Amino acid sequence: MIMDNYQYQIHYQDPSKTRWRCRMHQKNLCRAILYTTGNCVMIHNGHNHAPVDNIPYDHLKMQVVKIIDKRRPWRR
Repeated sequence: MIMDNYQYQIHYQDPSKTRWRCRMHQKNLCRAILYTTGNCVMIHNGHNHAPVDNIPYDHLKMQVVKIIDKRRPWRR
């Protein structure tokens, strides 16, 4: 999945929802995750790295979704 130029991969899937983890989780220890259920996307946690600029979009399928943002403000 690609959202806002960030790439996600499936981390866990059950019959009612799918958990997606940022593809930079292992390299940058990024904690960004998404949950999808039907056409709803829930965003949890932010990224700790810049988005990727050169993602090839030509083979991807676009889908209209409802986005629910549950990120917490950055704490220092």
